[in-house]
Amino acid sequence: MLLQSHAGEIEFLPALPKAWSTGKVNGLRDRGGVEVDLAWSDGLPTATTLKPSVDSSQNVRIASDIRIKAIRDGRQTLSAPTVKDSLATLNVKAGHVYTIEFAAAR
Repeated sequence: MLLQSHAGEIEFLPALPKAWSTGKVNGLRDRGGVEVDLAWSDGLPTATTLKPSVDSSQNVRIASDIRIKAIRDGRQTLSAPTVKDSLATLNVKAGHVYTIEFAAAR
């Protein structure tokens, strides 16, 4: 499974098959009306793009072995959200495109 959208959370790569250690997918849809593109390497997400159809708060589950490196709304770099209990809350606006870059946790 590449994306799980449940209980108000988005989780990337919750059950990635070992044979797909590196890849990308475009056009997934979460329950909150957000189109998701996702890239990963060595079984960990490297980048995702969120394209919301409505203004909302999106709770993104962050695995313990990754961290948010950067978030951009178009060309503008946004402050990284606080991660609490493995959840990062992003306030998104319809029509915007948000790119999140991930890095291995240190």
